[in-house]
Amino acid sequence: MKKGRKKIKRVNAWMVITTVLLLVIVIAFLSWTQLKRYERGILSVYARQQDGYVQLVLDQINLQENRDSEEIIENILGTLDTSDSHYWTLSEKNSLIFVKDVLETNRFKGFTTETYYQSESADAFLKNLQENRVTHGFIEINSRGYVASGVNYTYNGKSYRMCLLTGEASILDQNDYLNAKICLTLLVVTGFFIIIIGGIFLVIQAEHWYKRYDEADKECRSLAKTVEELNRELTQKMMYDSEYMAFKAKVLPNLLRKMEQKNIWPLEMTVVKVPEGYKRRFFFAEAQILFSEKTIRVVLDDIYVLLLDMQHLGMVASERKKQISKMDGEMVYRELLETKPEESLEEIFVKLYKEGLKDG
Repeated sequence: MKKGRKKIKRVNAWMVITTVLLLVIVIAFLSWTQLKRYERGILSVYARQQDGYVQLVLDQINLQENRDSEEIIENILGTLDTSDSHYWTLSEKNSLIFVKDVLETNRFKGFTTETYYQSESADAFLKNLQENRVTHGFIEINSRGYVASGVNYTYNGKSYRMCLLTGEASILDQNDYLNAKICLTLLVVTGFFIIIIGGIFLVIQAEHWYKRYDEADKECRSLAKTVEELNRELTQKMMYDSEYMAFKAKVLPNLLRKMEQKNIWPLEMTVVKVPEGYKRRFFFAEAQILFSEKTIRVVLDDIYVLLLDMQHLGMVASERKKQISKMDGEMVYRELLETKPEESLEEIFVKLYKEGLKDG
């Protein structure tokens, strides 16, 4: 038994596109996370370098003897390069005495250090500052991110807190890194674009392939149906002789078994010898007229014909013989089965046929 071809399932376009979009979102999130980790690494490297710079300034302050805070600011912190994103703060006993430049110092002079460093990250950074040991942290001031390096120290018996702040954006927006970041972003976006377009293209191609397969499958099914019909027609032609309106001998065993299964009794089996030529054609023409559809005709060979009469009308053997003679045939042997016999119809036919050959 041949197995049927497995039918190809149609591609769910929305499911594929949704899967591709989810994949892109996941990859974008992972890429963004890795980029942030990379940026944090760059900031950490910068922070350690900045710590060394703050330590150098602290050493310069300690080398100065008997200087007050104004002189330290004027001679050291005031001479260092500052900007909006890179500047110093100095506190004395928790009061701000210097912020970025003179103008900014006048704004915050007299305020506490915590007043300027208003955020949880900045507050945690100040609390973690150590004596004469520079440390760093990443803080926010006025919603801007900074790399902060700071230290607590004592000079001339007074406690000071010195910090250097550098904006994260100014560090990350340097030309080399910014170019690399832009190129990496473009590369990732291009990759996402290729994935999305590729997914859509595959969906379109899959739909095209499915339609072609479906058309080919329909054509194959149509051809298979046509072949099946031709086979059936050819089989019928092989089993049925249309010239004589009679079955061929090869179907007789199966025909007898089916008649037994349906309990067709009484049944009259008659072997008739039919000559060749026009008399044979006359015999089958007359049989077509005289016998109803309940009399089956089977061509056994070029000479003998079997008549299976399923509606026995009480005709005796002599009457049947006379009837066949009028049709230019010769009744060779006749068997009337009133009820189901002990032997099979096939066995009875074999005996009947042998008797006919012997008598003929």
